Amino acid sequence: MAIGGLISNRNFGSLIGSGGWIADTLVSRGLSITAVRKGSDAFSQSGLYSNHQDIGPRYAGVLLGLSNTAGVLAGVFGTAATGYILQRGVLEEYSFRSSWLLVKI
Repeated sequence: MAIGGLISNRNFGSLIGSGGWIADTLVSRGLSITAVRKGSDAFSQSGLYSNHQDIGPRYAGVLLGLSNTAGVLAGVFGTAATGYILQRGVLEEYSFRSSWLLVKI
């Protein structure tokens, strides 16, 4: 199991930096930016939804709902908190720095 995990991480790691290069190559060969974005979105969505099925096939829908809710709530509350800090100047001179502390949390 551990060896399989290392192999899959190595293969995944090799793909991380190649997405931008592939997209740029497709655009430079005449494909529209919209078509490239739609094609690459298909790859990310298939990985997202199959992951929940792999983790818990019986509860894949519930897992997807929970993870999607957590992601949305983080975006909503993080954006609101950052805006509050920057507008109110909670820590006056450190307001910009304190907004980045939220990213760490």
